[in-house]
Amino acid sequence: MKKNLLLSKAIIFVFILFAIVGCNSKQAGKNDFVIKGKLSNSLGGYLKLEVLTPKDVIPLDSVKLKEDGSFFFRYKPNETGFYFLSTDAKNHVSLLIQKGETLEFYAEFASLGKNYQVSGSEGSMEMKLINDKLNENYVKVDSLRKLLDINKYRPNFLDVKRQLDSAYIQIRTKHKEFMQQFIESHSTSLASIIAIYQDFGSSHVFSERKDIAIFDKLAKSIISTYPDNSHAIEFNKSLIGIHKKIEEENAIDKSLSVGSMAPNFQLPDTNRAIFNLSSLKGKVVLIDFWASFHAPCRKLNRMLIALNNKYNHKGLEILGVSMDKDEKEWKATIKKDKMTWKNVSDLLYFESPVAKLYNVTGIPYLILIDRSGKIIAKGIKPGDLEKTITEALK
Repeated sequence: MKKNLLLSKAIIFVFILFAIVGCNSKQAGKNDFVIKGKLSNSLGGYLKLEVLTPKDVIPLDSVKLKEDGSFFFRYKPNETGFYFLSTDAKNHVSLLIQKGETLEFYAEFASLGKNYQVSGSEGSMEMKLINDKLNENYVKVDSLRKLLDINKYRPNFLDVKRQLDSAYIQIRTKHKEFMQQFIESHSTSLASIIAIYQDFGSSHVFSERKDIAIFDKLAKSIISTYPDNSHAIEFNKSLIGIHKKIEEENAIDKSLSVGSMAPNFQLPDTNRAIFNLSSLKGKVVLIDFWASFHAPCRKLNRMLIALNNKYNHKGLEILGVSMDKDEKEWKATIKKDKMTWKNVSDLLYFESPVAKLYNVTGIPYLILIDRSGKIIAKGIKPGDLEKTITEALK
């Protein structure tokens, strides 16, 4: 009996010892993860850990860095998910972590998302591949901007600009090719959701409409791999919404087919007087959906001035429908660009009922209407514009 009691005490002691060692361990357990590492030039600052949910970013913990910049986080997640390490709103890095991972992270305190090193977490290393490629291509784009500034007062500026514009398109194209290859080779990783929704400059790398097949393929793979994960569920849910939106757009587009009557609309002009599209019946009307903040639209304005001067007396009327939000910017641009034709806007951006009525998803967007109010052509490319107008005026 005494021997059994001693054995029981020994077992209990060993259990307690392992529990204490486990709690003090710098390694992750099966139900939590650990993030540890060091930030150089930290000067004893603070580092925050946040979790990205499908709806929000939620703070989890904050630590004061040690004198050598080292830090340590331990957290018990509900699922594999996205996390931010940050010093402030502008300085952060994105991680993808699952239970059981002991992640090591090293970077400069002032630039967490650049030139960092991460190990111990497969998802976070995949996120680094995405992040590094974006940073690499942004460096190339910045170089193009510098060349543009250097040459802006030189006689051959327009030729240089065309070359730089072409170089930018090539960088963007190759970036998209890289991200597509990443998605295809990491179709079971949540990191691919970040890749497919990535922005490059002011626009998305992938179009929900044009690249819908890529979205569909990824969603099927992700939801199969992570059927209960909130990010996978939300991605799949958003894709259902995308398909619904495409169906609605296709229905509208069908009603806007060539030969159909152009839907009438009323919008305020620059004097806030209501202008009616039907008042232009008897004219060949070019509707230009544009915005003051959009460079290609501003470039198109120069062509429209020439076309207006050349064909207005022959029956052409240009109607500018602005996607602007700011009334002052809208009016200032009309004056600056010498847009003498009628301009209207409800200043509701792409939420404008007229934008939805005409299925406008990108600008500039050009529609030509004949004298009876029927659609002659839509989505006209600037290079085809004059030919389309001259044929309509015959």
